Amino acid sequence: MLESKLTIGHIALIWLKNAQQGSILGITSKGIFLQLNETQVVFLTNSKDFGPLNLIYEPPLPEVWQLHDKIAIQINKNRLILKNIQKDEFTASFKVWKISAAPAFSISGYEQNKRIGQAIDQLCLLKESQGFASLLPHLLTFSERDISHSLQEIWESINAIRMTLPELNLGMILPHFKPLFGYGRGLTPSGDDFVMGLIFLLNRFNHGFIPVNWLDKLNNSLLDFALQKSNSISQSLLFCASQGSADLHIQRAVDWLMNSSTPEQNQILDLASWGNSSGADLMVGAIVAIQALQMIGKGKSHEE
Repeated sequence: MLESKLTIGHIALIWLKNAQQGSILGITSKGIFLQLNETQVVFLTNSKDFGPLNLIYEPPLPEVWQLHDKIAIQINKNRLILKNIQKDEFTASFKVWKISAAPAFSISGYEQNKRIGQAIDQLCLLKESQGFASLLPHLLTFSERDISHSLQEIWESINAIRMTLPELNLGMILPHFKPLFGYGRGLTPSGDDFVMGLIFLLNRFNHGFIPVNWLDKLNNSLLDFALQKSNSISQSLLFCASQGSADLHIQRAVDWLMNSSTPEQNQILDLASWGNSSGADLMVGAIVAIQALQMIGKGKSHEE
């Protein structure tokens, strides 16, 4: 039996407490995906990647664990036991990681757009044509020139979301989200990452711009779409985003775009390291959400 120390993401802990068993969904160079049910997946890793669904451990998990193995789950106070009855047991004392409270939504339009431009430049340089990275410059120019043929239809959906989101009309906006779910390759397809970036930013930084009941309806509708077309890993991360929670490097990048007193500390470079194109895809969604909040904010100031 291996003894370990463990940091558990706050949403993962809730899910683990309600689960008696899971199965190994996938094994990567960074860790193991443990599926608890059809819509709940947690990630065991020895990388220092803090997040709502991550279990960060030391020393390693049993090497004999294999794909599809059934893992019994038990939590006693601050101790987690994961046991494959036929092979080996992992036990650890743990502490909980919880996303920090959002800083004040305090930044001038000029500074915010400047930071958005910096983020776009860095991500385009690092990710080039991967995922939705090539769409990032078009969020500032509103131009459709030079969009690759393969992304033309998806760009139309993204641009329609950008134009209709400030109207806060669910019937108008929801059809434009449908083509995004499940679009792309990888553990989390580009379309799912876009949606995650958008709803994470809205739920973390709403601050009264959007009525809570409308945002709840948007969250629920998008999670329903995910059930139909997205895999269980994306569904899990999208749920976290709807709760205003995401991995630490995502949180830091978004906070830098929303608060002028947050210093630049390589947040976008860190975000770019997330997945093959996930960081860039997520940023497209976050920028669309920011631009919607800018438009809503201008409307409110005119009303006043």
